[in-house]
Amino acid sequence: MPEGITLAGRGSLRADGKVYNCTKIDPAIGNEKREKLSGLGGVAGDKVTPVAPKCDATIIVTPDVSVAALGLLQNIVLEVSMADGRNYVFIGASVTEPPKHSATDGTCDVSFEALAGMEV
Repeated sequence: MPEGITLAGRGSLRADGKVYNCTKIDPAIGNEKREKLSGLGGVAGDKVTPVAPKCDATIIVTPDVSVAALGLLQNIVLEVSMADGRNYVFIGASVTEPPKHSATDGTCDVSFEALAGMEV
């Protein structure tokens, strides 16, 4: 786990130097999507499409969490620490759409896409 992150809930994100505790984190380090190409002669091979690394998270909103500031994050290093001990790093991560804040649950849903992602 990256030094200085305290887990609460299912894991934590460190985005632009600030730690956010999360109830849900779904990291995907990206790779390639493969789809079979077929024609009159049968299956001809694979169509390969690159898939950007992404991370969806539900952040626990506390008085020190600015939902507006989350929506402005772009081209950052995003560190992910999961409660099960796995860690991920996303390079060049940016928020893909405005975060959705739920006052009922006290959480905020945020999605990132990145240039590179890896399990560390």
